[in-house]
Amino acid sequence: MVTVVYSSLSSPPAGTFGRPALTVLNELKALDIAFDLPNDRRFPIFISALGEIIWSATIWVHSAGIKSASGSKKTIQTYTEHMVCWLRFLERHPSNISESTIDSLEGRIEDATEETLLALRNGMRDGISERTGKPLETSTINDRTSAIERFYIWADKKGFFSSRLRYSPSQYYSGYLENQANESYRLKLNQDEQIPQLVPTSTFHRILSLATKSERLAYRWMLCTGARRSETCAFNIGDVPDVSDADPSITPIFDIRIRRKGGKYAPLKVPFHLIEELNWYIALERLPELKRRKISDREIDAQPVFVNSQGNRFSGDHFGARFRAYARQCNIDCTPHDLRHTYATCALKMLDDMARKGRQINPLKILQILLGHSQISSVEIYLKALDINSAEVVKVLDYLYGSTLKNVDLAAGVSDD
Repeated sequence: MVTVVYSSLSSPPAGTFGRPALTVLNELKALDIAFDLPNDRRFPIFISALGEIIWSATIWVHSAGIKSASGSKKTIQTYTEHMVCWLRFLERHPSNISESTIDSLEGRIEDATEETLLALRNGMRDGISERTGKPLETSTINDRTSAIERFYIWADKKGFFSSRLRYSPSQYYSGYLENQANESYRLKLNQDEQIPQLVPTSTFHRILSLATKSERLAYRWMLCTGARRSETCAFNIGDVPDVSDADPSITPIFDIRIRRKGGKYAPLKVPFHLIEELNWYIALERLPELKRRKISDREIDAQPVFVNSQGNRFSGDHFGARFRAYARQCNIDCTPHDLRHTYATCALKMLDDMARKGRQINPLKILQILLGHSQISSVEIYLKALDINSAEVVKVLDYLYGSTLKNVDLAAGVSDD
């Protein structure tokens, strides 16, 4: 069975591949891969049942995952899971290649056709996830199928082998398929349209009553800014601006530059009063705790704002699990990302109401900026013309901030004075 080991230049793997670890690294280097990984970053190496390194898969995950825009551990894990699923399927799947090369997994990889990929897709549709023990989501099946197809296009382009899948147009998966009658279209399963789930205000306040002080502020931060879970967990003390000399009547919204999805740094729009509250929390709660833990002054800026019960940075999984546990106690099945959905839905409704009453604004484009979505090239000229600190946005963010302090109906919006 295909296995995965992880290595980094700082701690090479033991000689588990039938060759010394140094030889493995030298072979990788010989393929002109730029290993510019942080010391704590490890990359996956795929090993066949015969103990051979599966070079095409190993290098693709490095190129597509580690060197992607985000390069996060979660991205690498996802690409690795996609490839392990495919390689183990090929080990079990009847091969069309000659008996003389039947034991070569690299041969099976090269020999795969669209029908092979369809067989994997159908198997995933009827199967159970090894990691969760639940049926795979349709979106996961489509993502996995798409990733494998991209692997073949990449491998053909890089000259690893002449792929039989390279003629399957990948444009569909980039959102550019014009002819849906194309054969490649049948690789994708139809998905039911997902309607964003909102967190009712009464439920949100019940969740706050169950959470720790740090969690309460983190949840309110997400609802007031639309920040993602990963962005919230990565938020550091040094990211919070000092607003002691600021005048909210002049600067009602602050830009806080954070690392957003895709690895890019972009501003998050935050109402003045929320930043003021963060500063008080840091001064009264976080700094005294860091002093007790003997954290030096030069290290404080890199410390997390929101922490778990041990005073350490939340992992994304732990943060999500805690929120879901509180939600279940409130008889609702929701995740932290639903706070972002609530933010977006409320903001869009309010902005749309303003536009209908004559305000010269484009609600969707404003929301796109507020949420930090990256695919804005087609509307860039319009985005540059927007006044994102306009009175309309101030009104939306002030309303959302106020909703976290008192029980108001988020879905109702506010009237336009």
